[in-house]
Amino acid sequence: MKQFLSDQIEQLDLALDQISVGDRNFDRFAFLLIDNVVELALYQHAKDCSIKLLFSRESKQLGYDEKTITRAKGKYFHDKIKLAVSSGLISREYGRSIRLLHEFRNSSYHSGLRHEAVLHSLSLFYFKIACDLLINYEPHSFSYRGQSELMVSMRTRKYIGSYNPSVNKTRNIEVFKSSFDRMKEVAETFGNELISDLISDMSRAISNTIDNVEFLMTSTSEDRLNTIKGHQAFKYRFTEDVKKLAEENNIDIMSDGYISWIEENYSKIVKKDPIEKWISTLTSLKKEINVHEVFKTYCDFIKNSKELRELLQESVNGIENYHADMRLGHYINVLD
Repeated sequence: MKQFLSDQIEQLDLALDQISVGDRNFDRFAFLLIDNVVELALYQHAKDCSIKLLFSRESKQLGYDEKTITRAKGKYFHDKIKLAVSSGLISREYGRSIRLLHEFRNSSYHSGLRHEAVLHSLSLFYFKIACDLLINYEPHSFSYRGQSELMVSMRTRKYIGSYNPSVNKTRNIEVFKSSFDRMKEVAETFGNELISDLISDMSRAISNTIDNVEFLMTSTSEDRLNTIKGHQAFKYRFTEDVKKLAEENNIDIMSDGYISWIEENYSKIVKKDPIEKWISTLTSLKKEINVHEVFKTYCDFIKNSKELRELLQESVNGIENYHADMRLGHYINVLD
């Protein structure tokens, strides 16, 4: 266990180094390091809970059972969070933020989404959460290992000093807790701009969508809502879901009224102007001071609006590419 905690100090210190550079690529690496520490800590906590359950007569008093532990030791991250919350290691609020941060890590690593405008602030936020997690973490036991077997890096030595972990469990816990507390204290000196960064990024996303819709409105006499609905219907017109729905309602997909029919009958078509709701949410968010609530609202907006924002951007790109091709064709004809 002492080796496990020493390794987490080393990895978090490396992450702190990356964050201090203030470069998006270093922030991305730091985010991966922090996420790995959190996942390892949650898994270790699950193993500790398994041992505690063996020696407990009343599992209800612990807040978890064998089934919950088995799932937490499995491959799904949310099961690890569920156990950490039910066992009292972290609050529901922390659990929710950790889940959302882990999803950010996955979208960045697996899907290539960059999140550059908020990545630095999010890395700091995740770092401090990781420190709190490890400060709250109480190992079930500190099995003694000889000093020759314990590998303590220079990064770890910066925090535990010359202290050599021993059989004194209380002293061991104090040393490691103070190390994570010190790390969090250092991270606090880097500033705390997460709320303003999230609000600014959300504002940019909304403004960009407004600009796109206004551009699309220049080629139609429709208002903003109907312009959005029209481009949604055009995008979805040949999807399998829409074609199946049309077939069930005896609608000819080649008819003139097909697009209008989609606008009124397909569930993905907006019924109200979504931008008005986004602006209202943003206005309310500017009054919120709880960083966890701001982060949740931001994530909900990014997730729920993603498809529509990307659809409208694709429509704009398509029109701009068409006009570019037309200009190129005209230029070629002139040269001929």
